[in-house]
Amino acid sequence: MRAGLRSTGPSGTSAADSAASSSPPPFQLPGKTLSVLPIGLAVFAGISVIALIVVGLVTYERTNLPLPQAFRQRKLAESGANMGYGGMARVDKLTITFLVDNNIEWFGKLPPGFTHELRQHITDHNPPIDPVTGAPTIDFENYCCGAHGFSALIETQAEGESETHYTLFDAGPESRSIARNVAAMRIPVERVERVVLSHWHSDHSGGILAFLRMHREASKNLENAQACVVDLHPDRPIARGIAPGGKIMARLAPDPTFEEIENEGGVVDKHADGHAVAGNTVWISGEIPRLTEYEKGIIGGVRPSEC
Repeated sequence: MRAGLRSTGPSGTSAADSAASSSPPPFQLPGKTLSVLPIGLAVFAGISVIALIVVGLVTYERTNLPLPQAFRQRKLAESGANMGYGGMARVDKLTITFLVDNNIEWFGKLPPGFTHELRQHITDHNPPIDPVTGAPTIDFENYCCGAHGFSALIETQAEGESETHYTLFDAGPESRSIARNVAAMRIPVERVERVVLSHWHSDHSGGILAFLRMHREASKNLENAQACVVDLHPDRPIARGIAPGGKIMARLAPDPTFEEIENEGGVVDKHADGHAVAGNTVWISGEIPRLTEYEKGIIGGVRPSEC
């Protein structure tokens, strides 16, 4: 149909008039008229109330302890800057070697990017060769052991740089597992710049002194050898123990003291807030407040204020 023309029905009325006359009457409930305006106002008022509640909760969280610290940590992490360390650097390479964990795993399927210790020993560590078959021998004397605790080596290389930074995150529960597993994985101990302790619990701090002794021994003949920095929260507990219902069952092994760390050649560096290390390629969160009710910690766990 050309522009400017109007289509008409058989009786001479326009199509628009026919549509208008045939449209149904407004919807009405028996004895009542449905009004849209009051319903819209009620919905708007409900949304406004919810918005005010959310704003109030956010304001409360930002102004009551311990939540301000959580907001500050998130802001610092998002900006990647804190206390003069500068922004975080992009990395071309990141490798994490798990040195101590609660178990060892050879047969399970790992996610992409992970490799088993077994493959590394067979292919990279020059294992003894069986004279009969010519195949590498699985030498359990030189393999890692599991232990109740955690330790991981973080290797990072900043974008466009050739230097690799080595950061040890936790040191396992005691001296034997960290020493055995560092040797098993052939870690270049002398190149570790910093030991970072996630929190004061002996299953994470128990191997620090042993690692510092290994670091000092491995570095003694190097020119321009650097002391290993030990990154710690300043609030070291006097003691930790397990006392369900107030009855003392056991005391956990003591964490190393600041003085003991220094005596082993470590440089104590205390931090409570987030900060960047390893040439700004590794971010340490600092203390994270426990905000969720389901995280109760160790059942019966206690931290005496005095001993």
